[in-house]
Amino acid sequence: MAALDFTRVFAESGAKETLTDIIYDGGWDSIVGVTPPTKDQFNSISNEQDKKLTYLNGTRVSRATGETAAVGDIVEPDNSAAILTINLPTADLFVGAIVYFEQVTDQLYSTYGLTLGRNGNNIEGIADDFVMDSRGADNTKIAATWVAGTIGWKISVVGVVGTTI
Repeated sequence: MAALDFTRVFAESGAKETLTDIIYDGGWDSIVGVTPPTKDQFNSISNEQDKKLTYLNGTRVSRATGETAAVGDIVEPDNSAAILTINLPTADLFVGAIVYFEQVTDQLYSTYGLTLGRNGNNIEGIADDFVMDSRGADNTKIAATWVAGTIGWKISVVGVVGTTI
């Protein structure tokens, strides 16, 4: 059996690391350590896991302008010929619900913009649609995450196309 590594304390620094077999075999103390993670550290790691699982189990869909995305969709909008508006969902919302947007052309945001329709909910705390037309945003994966309350949908860049989240 390999030597156990008791020097590493899981999430103590807030960093997210892959558990190795040595750490897993070491049991609870080698994972959590003497000082358990704070609530924020634990939630951060759990949220990251949820995002990865949603992305891995999501449904890849192509949406036309005016259509509504569903929670868990990985929308591949092709707006290479015109501005595209995709409505964010209003059904089946729960805190942490995610809709991903991933390019299918080389010029997703730079030639024609992509508008996320608010569909009656706020986006980033504002009662307005969210227009993604910034230059240099090509090859990005974007996530719309439902946080509820007055914020509504939170928009974030979560990666680069061709890489995993």
